Amino acid sequence: MKFLPGQAAALCCLLLAQASVVPLSIVDAFAVTKKHLIRVPSGSTALRSTPPDAPLSSSGIQRAPQPPLPNPQASKRNVPMFPFDLPVRRIEGGNTIATWQIPEDAERAQIMIKTTNGRPIKGRVELWIGPIRRTHYNDIDVEDGTQTPLRYILKFKKGHGTIRLNTKTTMEMPMIASVSVCSKERSKELDDFTMNIWENEPKTLIQGGRTEGGGGAIRTFPIPDDVQRVQVLIWSRDTGSKSFKAKIEVLQGPNNLKQTYDLQCAGGSQPFHAVYETPGNGVTLRMYNKKFVEDGLFQTIVIPYDIDDAKLKSPSVAVQKEWWE
Repeated sequence: MKFLPGQAAALCCLLLAQASVVPLSIVDAFAVTKKHLIRVPSGSTALRSTPPDAPLSSSGIQRAPQPPLPNPQASKRNVPMFPFDLPVRRIEGGNTIATWQIPEDAERAQIMIKTTNGRPIKGRVELWIGPIRRTHYNDIDVEDGTQTPLRYILKFKKGHGTIRLNTKTTMEMPMIASVSVCSKERSKELDDFTMNIWENEPKTLIQGGRTEGGGGAIRTFPIPDDVQRVQVLIWSRDTGSKSFKAKIEVLQGPNNLKQTYDLQCAGGSQPFHAVYETPGNGVTLRMYNKKFVEDGLFQTIVIPYDIDDAKLKSPSVAVQKEWWE
């Protein structure tokens, strides 16, 4: 075959360019792909791509940034539903009282109570509708309010209400409190999240006791050592929608009581949704029903909120020491 002078030169350049291309091996191709993969929540096996500027995890695999609030259809654990960065207010000890007025169109408030320097929390939270109608109270007795602060979401009917907090100890025992009334958008997101948990997680029925008082059912929930926090949802919506009284205790070991919460809620319109800190090993959550059989039946859900990945990956670390060691 004969070529014109210009065609021969172009053909030589094309052959030289093809010879300089070296195909990627299978190993090299996987190494390139691995840089653009992220892990997905447990229970899912698919991998999805992430933008190059996503933050790197300790394992070197990129993770996508977490959204400020969870999608109700997404994972129900380890989500920023109970934030720490709320505006706080110092309440002095010695039976000091602080109040927050609720706007007429509000339906939910986020409450956080903690202390500094390892001091205990001894106080009470109340919700008042008008001067004489109290629809919620929560007596709090926590050994260390710095290590185990209390965070929970309180729902209420629309109307003029007041949230009241007061301390129960001497002046040397103040507490740091935050009451944040949710906007309509935030309230709707929290409602979707709460309902998603209520409809999809297993519930435990807790029966009341005798009409004379006392003798209600007791349920215990051993907390795995790798679970740092648990979320607790109590509601009587499906058991008569009446008000309920419950006592919640967090113990470490058989009788080392760390946290106690004695509460009442108005019933079907007022679920109680809280997160409790459970650091350390050998932790158990114990719950009592304080009302009687015909009136005090309620259901509860106790599921992890935050899991320690290091203990999850190395189970031997979680059982290396017993709670008394």
